[in-house]
Amino acid sequence: MPGPVGLNARGRPAPRAASDAVRDRTQAQRLSRRAIPAHAAAVPCPSARRARRSSRRVRLAARAALAAAALALSACAANAPKAGPALGLRLTTPGRLLVVFERAGGRRELVLLEQGGVRRVEMPAFHEVRFARRELLVAVLDATSVPKEPGAPIPTQLALHDLATGETKRFGRIGQQYDPEPSPDGRFLAVGVERPELGDADFEIWSLEGDVEQIASRPQALEEPRWREDGRAIAVAILQEDPEGDSETGGGFGGRSLVWPRLYWLRRDLGSAERIDDGAEPGQLAPGGSLPLWWDARGLYARQREGLVRCDVMQGGCTRVYAPEPGRRVVDGRPVGAREAWLLTVEATDAFDRREPDEIVRVDLQTGAVLSRWHAPPGVSVIDLDWIE
Repeated sequence: MPGPVGLNARGRPAPRAASDAVRDRTQAQRLSRRAIPAHAAAVPCPSARRARRSSRRVRLAARAALAAAALALSACAANAPKAGPALGLRLTTPGRLLVVFERAGGRRELVLLEQGGVRRVEMPAFHEVRFARRELLVAVLDATSVPKEPGAPIPTQLALHDLATGETKRFGRIGQQYDPEPSPDGRFLAVGVERPELGDADFEIWSLEGDVEQIASRPQALEEPRWREDGRAIAVAILQEDPEGDSETGGGFGGRSLVWPRLYWLRRDLGSAERIDDGAEPGQLAPGGSLPLWWDARGLYARQREGLVRCDVMQGGCTRVYAPEPGRRVVDGRPVGAREAWLLTVEATDAFDRREPDEIVRVDLQTGAVLSRWHAPPGVSVIDLDWIE
């Protein structure tokens, strides 16, 4: 049975068995990236980025006008982390790179790299951080004003953080937000909000201009939003049952079929969602599903169990762009202009692996060639990264 694309670096979506309770989201808890289902032992379970952090995810669309850039990745000492916030990782080109490191014990550090410099960004306890604009970050923060109930996820709240002044401004209600994704121009924000009382989630669009306000909502769990570069459409993953997955054919568990993430796109007003065929040809679906990474003029880039692919949104069908070396898998990625991208990879082991991404690979999007590679020192993981021109 082919392995799933499963959990991303934040841990969701994962394959799970579908039942009547899953189909009726008001009666069953929805899939959570924060946990690996028990039946996952039968399939290789991908890395859990959101399982490792209580929210997940992503990303700014590619800046196609930027010329091909080069990231100098300096290897760290073999046995101990280097001194300094960037651990030997250096950016030698225009633009800004935001990296979230996690050290042993769960301590997270937010580091901003620029040409010729690096600094640690101090902000309240966070789960996810994205560039909205060059001097403005969108974050999901701990809601420290609300006590955490035993066994429940930590309450969170959205916030804007000004890199120039260091000021953090919270907005919106306290809840369980995940997957914050600003539009390429920084005017809008797409974000998921868990609804544990319903066993499902909502998907929201916020305007970040002037007085921040919610402008659209859809009562459905839409995962991993990625904006088209014009900011008028969004690609997402939606969990769906495998039509060929049942216990008789070996594609399910206990008479129940599996659920995989499938690619869809919808306009900013959150109207109807259109499926994107993620198989090798139009009309075909990829084994294990797909998760979107970014969307530029050439198509929607996504990760599958085989690596990085580029999909034709309108016609369907996906073409492989990059396959990691044996024993590793892609868990996330960020474009750098139209020709290159940085990918986070993780060692692929057994079904219950909880390892975090530990490698940044810079790849050529035309040839799939590896241009450079940086591996984190022992005791350090790369939880997330983002880039802006």
